[in-house]
Amino acid sequence: MRFLYCAGAGDETIELSRDGFAHLKAQRKRGGEILRLQNLRENIAYFYEISEIKRNSAKLVFAKKEELLAQNFWLKIGWAVCESAVIEKSLPFLNELGVGELLLFYADFSQKNVKLDFARFERILASSCEQCGRNLAMSVRVCELEGIENAVLLDFGGDDFSTLGSDEILLIGAEGGWSDAERAKFKRKIGLKSSCVLRAQTAIISAAAKILA
Repeated sequence: MRFLYCAGAGDETIELSRDGFAHLKAQRKRGGEILRLQNLRENIAYFYEISEIKRNSAKLVFAKKEELLAQNFWLKIGWAVCESAVIEKSLPFLNELGVGELLLFYADFSQKNVKLDFARFERILASSCEQCGRNLAMSVRVCELEGIENAVLLDFGGDDFSTLGSDEILLIGAEGGWSDAERAKFKRKIGLKSSCVLRAQTAIISAAAKILA
């Protein structure tokens, strides 16, 4: 773990409890030791001294801060809504690879009754950032497919990935792929060199790795 996520990182004092306190106990931290905290909103690491450890919480006192180099997460990917569990399992991989923003939209073949738990998404991404050392978590939001500009479909027979521009947004379809109407609307395509039909989860992770890794 590179650091501990805390929304209040930057405050003069912090009362650490629940998951944060569990981490402190698991690491066998003691009073007087220093913890590195980040709030995932800015490129700053905050360091706190453990001033007091109680039964279910610990008091931290600000010691110093360190400016971090900005990380460039330029890639935006749009993904047709699928099962929430599939999205949740994919978030750490996309975050660690360096995707900047994930746009979720409902395509013609999307499952329409899916409930998206954004609070859970944030917890998953925070844990991923703690492990991989990412300063700003990947953002996730819902949008309308029609409102996405500079869109490029991931589809069979598309152009090579090297042609993707930094201002273009790569769109990943649902498990059923793209409808004829969607293919007619978005003319530009990029394709993975795979002879097999990929699940949406495999396609999005493979595409992100192809571009960023």
